[in-house]
Amino acid sequence: MNNVDFVAKYGKIYLKYLENERNEDYEINYEQLGKFADIMNFYKDLIAEIGGKVDEVELEPKIVSGGLTVSFVVFDIVSHQIERFCAVMRHASAITIDATADSRVCISITVPNVFRRKGK
Repeated sequence: MNNVDFVAKYGKIYLKYLENERNEDYEINYEQLGKFADIMNFYKDLIAEIGGKVDEVELEPKIVSGGLTVSFVVFDIVSHQIERFCAVMRHASAITIDATADSRVCISITVPNVFRRKGK
């Protein structure tokens, strides 16, 4: 099985699983939501300073993790931002950096456990 087949097969299984989950069965994990907010605020400030945009924010309880996608024409953090960048990115469980079709730098960040099943 190649990578595409693997993702297609298990993606279908995951989507089927999500169909049976209900957002009402989850609650906010405030500690993790605070970490997600730290990352959001870092990128909001960076966008204000160097330009860029928030492409997507994904916060759906049954998915559990929070996701953020931002993009820049040029991603350039300077010395005064590096310490904060490293501090907030420690909260992430996954980071991808890609080029878009229009030559932008696209950064996607996942923060785990922003939501948790109620009663756990």
